[in-house]
Amino acid sequence: MSSAPIAHGLHPVAVKAVLLTELSNANLAPGKHVRITVQLRDSVGNDIHRAGIPVRLKAAWIASKSQVGQAVLVNGKPVAKAPAAVTGANGRAAVFTVTSDTSMTEPVVITPSTSYGGSAGSVTCLWHG
Repeated sequence: MSSAPIAHGLHPVAVKAVLLTELSNANLAPGKHVRITVQLRDSVGNDIHRAGIPVRLKAAWIASKSQVGQAVLVNGKPVAKAPAAVTGANGRAAVFTVTSDTSMTEPVVITPSTSYGGSAGSVTCLWHG
């Protein structure tokens, strides 16, 4: 996925939304959550300190790549309907709380998204039990 440019200082740079989490895989009981923060970065990995950029999370089933619908909640709303978090002056979005009350047999991949198109990192979650 390509990144669209944004003015950063005097020059336009490509922007990526990067997940900041210590997890890459999580096995969780239904009702448990994962907290995810997203940081804006340029193409070489430097933080971009830019306020007001909307950031969302996307979630898809790992095998079929189809959207999860109502199964995964972001900040209490179905992932597809969850409002965007907006970056602060440090270019970091608010913490997202991701959960599911549904016991699953297939893992879900969670990735960040911005209107600028670039993203990096993912968390794979399986709520079961």
